[in-house]
Amino acid sequence: MLENMFETVLEMSITASVAAVVIIFFRWLLGSKLPKIFSYALWAIILFRLLVPISMTSMFSVFNAISVPKATIIQSPDADNRFSGSIDNMRTVARNNSDNVEEYNTSSPQSEGAPEKQVVARKGLISVIPWVWLSGAVGLFVFSIFAYFRTSHSLREAVLCKHRALVPLCSQNLSLKRDVKIFMSEKINTPVVCGLLRTSIILPLELAQSSDEQELKHIITHELVHIKRFDYMIKPIAVLALCLHWFNPIVWLSFVLSLK
Repeated sequence: MLENMFETVLEMSITASVAAVVIIFFRWLLGSKLPKIFSYALWAIILFRLLVPISMTSMFSVFNAISVPKATIIQSPDADNRFSGSIDNMRTVARNNSDNVEEYNTSSPQSEGAPEKQVVARKGLISVIPWVWLSGAVGLFVFSIFAYFRTSHSLREAVLCKHRALVPLCSQNLSLKRDVKIFMSEKINTPVVCGLLRTSIILPLELAQSSDEQELKHIITHELVHIKRFDYMIKPIAVLALCLHWFNPIVWLSFVLSLK
């Protein structure tokens, strides 16, 4: 059961990694010329492949378009006789080889146990790998849950930002019709979006106090764009995919690049 589950995850990870390498290449090649909506769609494909264990085969495969002609073999009676004679010769050689193999096995009984030990050792290693994967996945998942609740608890002391009147102005420019509140906290170093139902923006206290109105508009607009694209809901799903595929460095790289 666990081995089959790990094999499925491994297959999903490999196919998603191929797509991720292609996307990373185009991201490096095009840079800022790559539209954001296109980039989001590509990362969504990888996320879907990392979490949904299905194999999608195309009905329009190039192999279906290639017609392979059937080979026709014409033999003469003489060829049949030669073919029958060669079969008899092959049977005689095979019988002699089998006799030699039996004599070799009876003469060297010490070599019988070596292949069996190798098979047992290989099976033992294969049976341990899925448990290592499961332990890593569960450990990373528990750590992520702990970090989330720890951060949420520390942000309960956040206070309303005095520049909260800028939020409706920035939301209007983005055509975002949501009630988003903005807070300040001294326990963070970068702006964050928190809350799945009651979404809020929390700014570092030093940043909120030292920035002028124009700079705060850019910061708030940037965070509102994340809210409009539901990044705060997609990120926990991406963390779940990261927990399942923690052994794959390409998945880690894709996770970091998707946040930029």
